[in-house]
Amino acid sequence: MIQTPRPYQEGPLSPEMLRAPMPTRLDLDRPHDLVESNQKLLSEIGVILRTNEPTLDEPFPELDTNPDDTPETMLPPEQEHRLRELALRLGIGAEHDIPSNATCNVLDSGKPWEIIAAYNLASDRTRTAHNDNKAIVFTGSDSRHIGDDEKAFLKARCNLSDTELNALRTERDMATFLAIKTANLEGLEPRDTGVGYATNLGNAVINKETGQLVRLGDRIDDTDTTTIFFLRVDESDTQSGQLDPGGMLEVVDHYFVTKENDPSALVGLITGSQRSSKALDVALAAWENRRPLGFGMYGRDTLRGIAPDETSQEIPLPEVLDEIQRMAEKTELLEQALQKQRQQIS
Repeated sequence: MIQTPRPYQEGPLSPEMLRAPMPTRLDLDRPHDLVESNQKLLSEIGVILRTNEPTLDEPFPELDTNPDDTPETMLPPEQEHRLRELALRLGIGAEHDIPSNATCNVLDSGKPWEIIAAYNLASDRTRTAHNDNKAIVFTGSDSRHIGDDEKAFLKARCNLSDTELNALRTERDMATFLAIKTANLEGLEPRDTGVGYATNLGNAVINKETGQLVRLGDRIDDTDTTTIFFLRVDESDTQSGQLDPGGMLEVVDHYFVTKENDPSALVGLITGSQRSSKALDVALAAWENRRPLGFGMYGRDTLRGIAPDETSQEIPLPEVLDEIQRMAEKTELLEQALQKQRQQIS
């Protein structure tokens, strides 16, 4: 049976509560512990969301997250408070950063301030487990067009003219621009790496010039050189959808193993705490491919330092619930993969 949660606490989350629940790093090389920890927290969240008497055997409930709902109509204040506290312990909306432990960091795309936050975390050697930053990989898709809020941010931060701004139409345009701008790569000609992935074969990695993974150039500073890449995230021709985080890491890992002859390169993902369920994608990919992968995560406090107007409010409750649902689904997938391996051994 599920342990009864501690009494609900009223009022806003304290700074100590916001910062304390998350660890300083995630041990993705210990997937069994990650699954067990997530399941305990998700079970407590299930207690809040279910109205009948819950048992541990019940599936995690489907969540009604109509964007038109307000937190007041979805959960009573004391229950919302407790749910947000548990979500923080899953990493969702965490305030502080988790530094990356990788030498080759793939930046999860998104809004421009999110890409900048990921890049800053990947570039800060004082907060990474390795002093050797071999590469940083920007990512982006042509399928998402950037919004007016993103254009306003870019215009103000990068002092862009209307003509320059109008040239940035898609997420790919914007992420490529930020890669060249932040790493001072203006004037360099991108070079195809000869590694890509098939959009009609389950995103299988292929050795072919596809324009999907390109080398933009080298960022040179006082201590060493970091190679900057761009990975285009294409829509799949089948039902498999876009390349997921695990697939992105597999493409980059394949490049370093086959083209650079560097199997020691540790490839990792950097994303934001609002999408912390992607740590499960990384853990699953590492387990299935029997290759260590890294992970880092920037927090809400970092975002506010870059774009205070766009990130000053807490994450809306429907978005928190959506991320909880994704966390539950991915935890189940990882558990199934672990169980399958145990069955094969026995």
